[in-house]
Amino acid sequence: MPYLSLLMKLACLILAHAGGPVLARTLPIYHTAGWDVFVHLDPKADRKAYIAALGDTADLCRFVDHPIPVFWAGYTMIRATLLLIETARMAGQFDRFLLLSDDAMPIFPPDFLNAQLAAQDDMMTAEVQGPGSKNYQDYQEFFFLDHPTTAVRNGIPRNGKIDEKLQAAFLDIIGLKTVGKKALTLYYGSQFWCLTSETVDFIVRTIQSDRHLAKSFEYTAFSDELLFQSIIGNWKYAGGRNDSPVYADFYSDPGKTKVFRAVRELPYDLHRNHLFLRKIAPSATGFLDQMAVFLAEGRTIHGASAEQPFLSPETDPAGRPRMRQTFGLAAPDDMPANRSWHAKERYLRQLYRWTGADHIEWTVNIAAPAPERICFFVPVVISKPHFLENCRLKFYGQERRMTYTRYSLIAEFQQCDFRGGEATVTLLTPPPVEAYPVKDPRRVGLGIAVGNDIASSRPLGA
Repeated sequence: MPYLSLLMKLACLILAHAGGPVLARTLPIYHTAGWDVFVHLDPKADRKAYIAALGDTADLCRFVDHPIPVFWAGYTMIRATLLLIETARMAGQFDRFLLLSDDAMPIFPPDFLNAQLAAQDDMMTAEVQGPGSKNYQDYQEFFFLDHPTTAVRNGIPRNGKIDEKLQAAFLDIIGLKTVGKKALTLYYGSQFWCLTSETVDFIVRTIQSDRHLAKSFEYTAFSDELLFQSIIGNWKYAGGRNDSPVYADFYSDPGKTKVFRAVRELPYDLHRNHLFLRKIAPSATGFLDQMAVFLAEGRTIHGASAEQPFLSPETDPAGRPRMRQTFGLAAPDDMPANRSWHAKERYLRQLYRWTGADHIEWTVNIAAPAPERICFFVPVVISKPHFLENCRLKFYGQERRMTYTRYSLIAEFQQCDFRGGEATVTLLTPPPVEAYPVKDPRRVGLGIAVGNDIASSRPLGA
């Protein structure tokens, strides 16, 4: 019996549009976990075709009765989320609310998910946005993206029509401009989260009772990544937090969210809070089936043990089997400050250390027999400018440029005549710079998470 169902009830809220084939594979997993699933299907999608793609699994979820058209980066994302919450509340009492998209896949099997979610109160990313940030500057401006004429992404041909809805929005904006946006500390983060019933109640009450707040975000771009986060950051978690349960890579393919189509493409820089992954390609049916089989067998979507996810089987592009080993290169937890590592600090409730040198070394223990591919990730919490774009990793006499995925710097090595046992890996960065001129003259580079829970390596001394 699922662990979480013995302790609490979870409502899984799905924002749906075109990921029916993915949801068809995940609904049985959510059902096995003991979750109640509620789906808001954008009415711009073909409802009959979507339900047909779900097949028999459509009986494992409940659709929102009166869904609204959802526009990318618009406030309709918030409205759809609130409709999901309302639909779930009408169905019963829940202790947790989990928000996902229909193109998301669980990384771990049901029992592991339940154990992790039961151990957390709230999981959400909410990072403070200072006056110099792009999000803060945009918040001061006015946007209306929830109309076919003004939508950023829209399948309906734009004809520039100004109807009554658009005219009413313009008049609303004129009125709001006379008083300005609500003054508050702005927070930003992933739109996907898992929150307690108490936190969800607080968010909904705040939106319903504070018209100025709601209107300020109604005419803000990407309010789905700002409104809930700002409410939590201002009134519940001062200083913010960074533990959204959904992994999404926005950086390794600049300007786009990376789409995954094969097991060998799956990310390996998973942090402790990452329990789900998006975006999964709905058309990659063989890939979807393979991940579903792994999860049904109690493994991760990589095919690895949930308890030992760092060593996993995979196939190369030609379909030949091979093994991959992953190492998380975290900052040391108990080592005193030295010329390589500064003392521990905290940001967004995460412990980290600044690097103090342009060469940082770890020892890693390679499995025997040695895997064909070895992957590394450096969990970055904070960074000085230009460091993320200019880091390299040295291993077995070879160097690789590191790529940033929003959560980590990553690099991989293969066909390097690996041998089992200890080996050294070296992070090469630009020379450290002053932390904060005048206030803090320390020379720093990368703020790397302290994490014995994610590291499978041992930092070397100074």
